[in-house]
Amino acid sequence: PEYNPLPCHPGFPARFLVGWLVDRYGSRPLVLFGGLAAGAGLVLFSLADSYGHFLVTFAVAIAGITFGFSTITLLSTVNRWFDRGRPMAMAVLMTGFAAAPVFVAPLAGVGLAVTDWRSVLVYTGVFLCALTAVGWLALRSRPEDKGLWPDGAPTPPITPDFTVRKAIRTGAFWALVLGGMVLNDAGDTTVEDISPVLTAAMAVLAILLTFGLGVASGRIPPRKILSGALVIGALGHVALLVLDSDPGTVAFLSAMAVVQGGNAAYWIMVGD
Repeated sequence: PEYNPLPCHPGFPARFLVGWLVDRYGSRPLVLFGGLAAGAGLVLFSLADSYGHFLVTFAVAIAGITFGFSTITLLSTVNRWFDRGRPMAMAVLMTGFAAAPVFVAPLAGVGLAVTDWRSVLVYTGVFLCALTAVGWLALRSRPEDKGLWPDGAPTPPITPDFTVRKAIRTGAFWALVLGGMVLNDAGDTTVEDISPVLTAAMAVLAILLTFGLGVASGRIPPRKILSGALVIGALGHVALLVLDSDPGTVAFLSAMAVVQGGNAAYWIMVGD
């Protein structure tokens, strides 16, 4: 039987705090703190010799990633820097999120083939700290920090006074909340139990679709792209139920790749 060594995931409740901190202090200090905490957590994780040590150091690493490199932190930065250029910027960032598991896992496998897992964690932690320092030097939370405006505009944009209190009173906000739940959770459990080879192929297809659908959102209303992606995802679930094993599996995974590709359109809508 499968065994999950973690009794809970520390990232979920922390996201509420991350959102408040990004609003108040910007993303730059969170990236610095989160990246260094994640890197240090991985290094300390490599020294784990007990279950308690494992839990504490793993939680530090996950908390650092949650604060420094979560969608909340990074997408809020893109949202502040871009207006007209938001579809392309979101497409690039979300493609990076989609591509990370596809490339990082094989790299870790190569490291494990060369040395032991503790050394891989140390090298990864040191690299993450160095990358964080370089990124922090270049990053600014908002264009106003450099005397600029979004998209390099010569004058400040006209933006409505739209507070959180006003946002949560709109139907659009709750439609996005429910749509996001479906977008991120639909099929995840089923996908994990399907062929690893087909799942990997789906992940590669999702990378291409994330970028393509994100860029397309600059020309086609993102709500239409997202609605279409979710309808295709629903049809993929039906195909898994009614078709024979192989065709149903391929249809389902292809549909789920489209659903994951809709992430870029979703976050463009949130930004808008």
